[in-house]
Amino acid sequence: MTRLDFLNAPDRCIEAVDVPEWHTTLHVRSLTLHERQQLQKAIKGVEKLGGDGTIPVILACVSDENGNAIFHATDTEALENKNGMVLERLVRASLKVNGFDATAVEQAKNA
Repeated sequence: MTRLDFLNAPDRCIEAVDVPEWHTTLHVRSLTLHERQQLQKAIKGVEKLGGDGTIPVILACVSDENGNAIFHATDTEALENKNGMVLERLVRASLKVNGFDATAVEQAKNA
């Protein structure tokens, strides 16, 4: 494999998540290194204000079937008023597709 083959190889993953409560299927996508670093910063910022990382993970990872984000920062308040169980399902799927386990999440919080 050449350097260019490596750099141009598709390596993003997108997984479907059934959301029967909303009568739809959403998708979660794997993040690039830069996106992961941005997400870690966002989670730290939210936690300093007493929140958790649910909304930053949703904003960063929930996508359409092509990997395009479907929620934006302007959706934060609306998302905060949605079913927490559904959001948790999306967060868990997002963490899974990005290779985070409980240990990795704690390490990211403390990095």
